[in-house]
Amino acid sequence: MIVSGDRPPNLRYEIAALVAILALKLSLLAVFGPITAADTVGYESFAHAILADDTWLYDAHVTAAVLPPTTLRIIGYPAMLALSHVVGGEAWRWPIVAAQIAVSVLALFGLTALRRSMGLSHGAMLFVLVAVATSSSLVLDATLLSDSLNAAVVTIAITILTRAALLERPLGATAALGVGLLLAAAFLLREAMTYLSLALLPLLACAAGVVAPGERGRGLAVFVLALLPLFAVNAGYNVWNRERTGTAFVTTGAQTSVLFPVVLAAAHEPAIFAGDTPLDITARNILTEHDFNDVVKINVHLFAADHLTAPEIAAAVFRKYTASWRDHPTAMLRVVLGEIRLNQVFLLFRPVDALREYVLWATGKPSQIGRWKSVAADRRLLPLFLADLAGRTMSAVLFAAFLLVPPWRLWREGIGSAPARVGAALWLLYLGWYATYLVVHVETRYMAPLLPFAVLLGVANLSWLRRAGPASARWTA
Repeated sequence: MIVSGDRPPNLRYEIAALVAILALKLSLLAVFGPITAADTVGYESFAHAILADDTWLYDAHVTAAVLPPTTLRIIGYPAMLALSHVVGGEAWRWPIVAAQIAVSVLALFGLTALRRSMGLSHGAMLFVLVAVATSSSLVLDATLLSDSLNAAVVTIAITILTRAALLERPLGATAALGVGLLLAAAFLLREAMTYLSLALLPLLACAAGVVAPGERGRGLAVFVLALLPLFAVNAGYNVWNRERTGTAFVTTGAQTSVLFPVVLAAAHEPAIFAGDTPLDITARNILTEHDFNDVVKINVHLFAADHLTAPEIAAAVFRKYTASWRDHPTAMLRVVLGEIRLNQVFLLFRPVDALREYVLWATGKPSQIGRWKSVAADRRLLPLFLADLAGRTMSAVLFAAFLLVPPWRLWREGIGSAPARVGAALWLLYLGWYATYLVVHVETRYMAPLLPFAVLLGVANLSWLRRAGPASARWTA
């Protein structure tokens, strides 16, 4: 059994690293300012509706726009933007971004609680902190999107579950409720959390003690308690939207996000839209390029010509999506496979690439920092090119250790080994999270909540192999 030491851990190195990370993030913020993205306008429109009056509470105005902001986006992040408007006035972007950076650094600090239970040295933990801080979070923390806060909240919840599972100390009712509230908060920031929570079940089972002999009855109660707030808030949101629009739903984002893969599949199988519904007829008349512009045109026509509201369009899209998988699985699978990108291999350690991405998001101008083109223009930039190459190599090694070792270790040690089963649970969580997005659409930023644990597990697996070999290695406290 893994137990923690009697003395509190010495965190002076980790705290020094976190201070340096905070300084880096604030320095970039001072230079470039808060970053806006294409999706920012939707959140901001909802925030303005909140600040204007209280009609949004009981009327979503679904007949006023094809993509009403108060149904397209879930309320969490717009509410945060509205609060930031109240606090910051004309400078409203700064308080919300400062809060994002603070919560992100807090989540990083929480990861240090896993150092000893995962058998990591101070040096290895410092590497993990730097790798995570200079991955997707570097730009997301400064950007007016829900990704940063969502990632930080989910990271804290997973950290609590991972620590309990590694220490083989099942969650108590209070801790389980705390995790549940964090997951509910994550849902209010990103509605997909309801589906993503399925990937959390193996880790939650480990943390609740469901897999431990003699603990299953109590563990099952804790298991349920950790999920109850998430599904209660989801149900409440459905009820609220029914009161506002007459239809129960969480968001109408399916109008674009779920329709897009169907439109892509129709490029290979036109019979997908062979029906006689307004959606089928409109799609047949509009589809030419099978791109996102066509998706928008379909929505506009359904709203303006067929007088369908956003909830009605979203419901029709969901029906078409499920029918497409049933009737044309090959075309849909082809779209899913086309979503798989090699870039997942290079997400775990990418400081130079993250800086390049930061400049692009902040200025809108592509940067060649760290690429050979920059060296061709100025030989003094060769160290950055070599650093980027080294980072990509290191990331590939980490990803291989994360991807290949957990199932092998579980097979060698069995489910009775806490490190082996927790490693497998984190492995399943990452792959399940990715697969959930993959069936619709996946972007690099969607994996931000899971990157810390892919890095941690990759480093821990390499350390395990180096210290004791595959047959006898054990994580120790």
